Amino acid sequence: MLYLVVWFFSHQTQTTCWDHPKMTELYQSLGDLNNVRFSAYRTAMKIRRLQKALCLDLLDLHVAQNTFEQHKLTNNQQLLSVSDVINCLTSIYDGLEQEHKDLVNVPLCVDMSLNWLLNVYDTGRSGKIRVLSMKIGLLSLSKGHLEEKYKYLFSQVASSGDTCDQRQLGLLLHEAIQIPRHRKAFSNCVSPRTPAPLLKIMQKAKLRVALASFHFLNDTVMPFNMRKYHSYSRH
Repeated sequence: MLYLVVWFFSHQTQTTCWDHPKMTELYQSLGDLNNVRFSAYRTAMKIRRLQKALCLDLLDLHVAQNTFEQHKLTNNQQLLSVSDVINCLTSIYDGLEQEHKDLVNVPLCVDMSLNWLLNVYDTGRSGKIRVLSMKIGLLSLSKGHLEEKYKYLFSQVASSGDTCDQRQLGLLLHEAIQIPRHRKAFSNCVSPRTPAPLLKIMQKAKLRVALASFHFLNDTVMPFNMRKYHSYSRH
């Protein structure tokens, strides 16, 4: 199967690049926040700016879930082509435009969100990302209560008994942590290694085999560092 690889052409410099001109401007503007003293706050402010630039602060968590279902994105290990991602993003932003006509430019939002998702989850520029990656990326920046986000994301990697083993939980944390690690813009905030924190989570829940959603929400994740990176999305 052939996959489309996205790149942009600058008429000003007559060169090609991976990033949309507006995305380049956004990345440059994040440098304005480098003087924020504490790394957790600095990271949260940068991701909040990204969230608003992509208009994902307007996206309700349940609307996103319904869109995934409409596009039959049930196999989280399925590889999506660029066209598949564009179709899903277009559905999302068409809906947002109906409610926020003055705020949402559908073609621009689709281009920038696609650009960002590929930058985060397709660093090798293969032209494809997994369904799970897109879900985590979009839902992490959507609006909604943190507990609802955690429940949904946990369910995407959990077994039929609503439990996760170390491999499944490690997959979830690995995908989520790519957001603040992207472009090394937040490298001071995120450890490049997940095994130690993951082991600590399992030990705190006093489970060696599997972690239930109850422990994930109440005993581990909320006190864990992931809470810092999602603090910007409280509404």
